[in-house]
Amino acid sequence: ALLYAVHLGNRPLPPSDQLAFAGKILSNLHYLEHLVSDMLSFARGGSFRADDVDVSRLLTDVRDAVEAQLLRHNCVLEITDEAPHTTLRGNRAALLGALQNLVINAIQACAAGDCARDGGGAPCRLRLNARTVHEARGTFAELQVADNGPGIPEALLERIFEPFFTTRQDGTGLGLAIVQAIVNAHEGTVVVDSAAGRGTAVTLRLPLTAGTLRALEGTGTSTPALSGGWAYGRGRRAAG
Repeated sequence: ALLYAVHLGNRPLPPSDQLAFAGKILSNLHYLEHLVSDMLSFARGGSFRADDVDVSRLLTDVRDAVEAQLLRHNCVLEITDEAPHTTLRGNRAALLGALQNLVINAIQACAAGDCARDGGGAPCRLRLNARTVHEARGTFAELQVADNGPGIPEALLERIFEPFFTTRQDGTGLGLAIVQAIVNAHEGTVVVDSAAGRGTAVTLRLPLTAGTLRALEGTGTSTPALSGGWAYGRGRRAAG
């Protein structure tokens, strides 16, 4: 960013070059902002204030937060809300940040795999789904981000949540580590289902509020959880 700023200040430039350098400066500043934000979130270690978080509103907030990235990469985000009137006990800003990280990772994976380029591959399609599921240890909200990108090779699956591990030149390697820290702080789990050539689905399972649990007990509307994928949560990792 400093280099481009020096070019702008030290020599007369045509308007087109001025715009190009200004764009480079802005892009680099956004990257630095993202890097600092990731570092601060990781340093906090997943300590957050808990509130009641409306799942439907959370989905809307995610859509609004990633709209610019979707347009930039010509991606489509399909949202399915099967958990209306459902609330989580957690921190809205932290959960929004975790889901935003997952969606942006999916967008970048599709872009790297030529999903969204003109004339190349299938259109970039992402899915953000919410529902309630029942498993042996209780009933949870399930939030899933899925894409039709190139997928993750099996050899890398065990490392994707390691701090500072990244396969992108401009990646911080903290995005998924932060997602795991946030989910752990909410006493939830992360399940990753991916394979090279068939896309990736990342599923968060998070505890519900007592009021939502009572309402679900009266209606019996939760869905049995599906097994499969790599599960991460509360310091443990196991293949499903």
